[in-house]
Amino acid sequence: MDDDLLANFLAGIFASLVIIVVIMIILRIIGLTGVVSGMLAGAGISAFIIGFALKDIGENFLSGIILAFKRPFRTGDRLDINGIRVQLLTLKL
Repeated sequence: MDDDLLANFLAGIFASLVIIVVIMIILRIIGLTGVVSGMLAGAGISAFIIGFALKDIGENFLSGIILAFKRPFRTGDRLDINGIRVQLLTLKL
């Protein structure tokens, strides 16, 4: 993958999902199915409430992810915005 930031983001999401699934499976094996059901219900309700509360932020976040995948601009491209010329540079953090 060309973009390290996007690769790290996707790896973090995948790792988090794997950890959550493993915890759910362990709780089910131990016999705490009520806890698993409660966690899933709580996660669903929380996601619904937080989704409405942070709708605008979520839209901007999703737009950023889409831009990261589509890559309309590359490092070194020159842009002309309202008569101002800009050259894109790579930032190393």
